[in-house]
This record gives sequence, structure tokens and C-alpha cells, in this order.
Amino acid sequence: MRRMVRLLLPAFFALGIAGSAFGSAGASGSGMTVEVNQSRRVVLGGSVANVIVGDPTVADVVMIDAHSVVVVGKGYGATQVMVIDRAGRALLDARVTVTAQNAGRVTVYRGVVGTDYSCAGRCQVAATPGGAAAGPAAPASAPAPAATSPQSLPGAP
Repeated sequence: MRRMVRLLLPAFFALGIAGSAFGSAGASGSGMTVEVNQSRRVVLGGSVANVIVGDPTVADVVMIDAHSVVVVGKGYGATQVMVIDRAGRALLDARVTVTAQNAGRVTVYRGVVGTDYSCAGRCQVAATPGGAAAGPAAPASAPAPAATSPQSLPGAP
């Protein structure tokens, strides 16, 4: 019995190492959440050969070195990110969900119009993922102010 244990123990040990190596290299079917305009570093179990991003408007991937990448949240939504090595094995196969940054943010409503503010010491109008400031929108029915030239003002020469 002891002899059988001595013979099988190295085999189980070898299978355990091989199984954990394959399991950590794939990260298959895993999920990852990144806030918009933020990033997350991912260390991989092999050398990167190819990177595939399902929807580049949602997330982007930047290679740091041969064994790590950074996933950047670009727009709201979800996409699939795959990182492949030279042998065609998936080093990363993850569904990336990009969410809003909620810490330090507040929305102020005046009637039905909301304005987003980012508050870090002092509140300022927050930028949207597209880069423009998200301020109060003018109502669609508000008439545009008439342009006046100096010649049309009373008493102007």
C-alpha cells in the first residue's frame, strides 16, 4: 500500500501542476469590470502575440510588455477581449463591462434637466465619455436669441 502511494503521489502532483497551469493561462469565460476612462492591468501566463477586442468603442487593450496588458474603459457597454499567444492559446478570454464612475459624482436636477458634477474637494461639471462637458441642456422649444449687429442698434451710426 505504501509503495502504491509513493508511486501515485508524484503522478497526482504532476497532474495538479499541469491542471493549474492550463486553468490560469486561459481565464476563459471570466468577466472584468472597468470604469469609463479608467484602466486595469492584467498579468498573463504567457507571451502575447495577438489582441482582439470585440467593440473598440467600449474598451481598448494596450500592451505593457510581453506578459501584461492594460484594459482601458472607453465607453459604456460590454465587449469581449481575447489575448492569444503564438501557439494560438487564449491567455485571456474575458467579457469586459465598462461602467460609470460613481465615486465622487452627483447629478443635480432642475426640473427634468440633470447636470452631472464630479466632486473631488470641489464640484465641477463632469466630462462625458465623449469628452464634452455635460451641462444643462437648453430646452428644445426655447427660441434662439436674435443676432444683432451694431448697425441695427438704435442710435448707432
